[in-house]
Amino acid sequence: MNAPLVLETIGGIYTFASNSTTSTATLSFGGGITSGASSGTNTLFLTGSNTGTNTISGVIANGGSGGAVGLTVQSGSWDLSAPNTYTGTTTITGGTLQVAAARWVPRRS
Repeated sequence: MNAPLVLETIGGIYTFASNSTTSTATLSFGGGITSGASSGTNTLFLTGSNTGTNTISGVIANGGSGGAVGLTVQSGSWDLSAPNTYTGTTTITGGTLQVAAARWVPRRS
């Protein structure tokens, strides 16, 4: 997907999952991901059983209306390749999170 994605619900939970049986069938998000909520934190869960690396190359950012974005990696391999500015918590409970530079994930994670 190469279009912007806005997470609308206040305190919403969103899941990106890739459960393909082939390593070449991965998820790729090129557009920015932001919160459209006026308050609270929208949590983006990254998960899946595929063996390839899924990518988010668009910036993950808080929304202009006051809503924040948090990130939880549960399984799979995920690559963040943009200078992300979200301020929610980053949690890794399983899987792998790769970032192009340490500053591209919030320090308080």
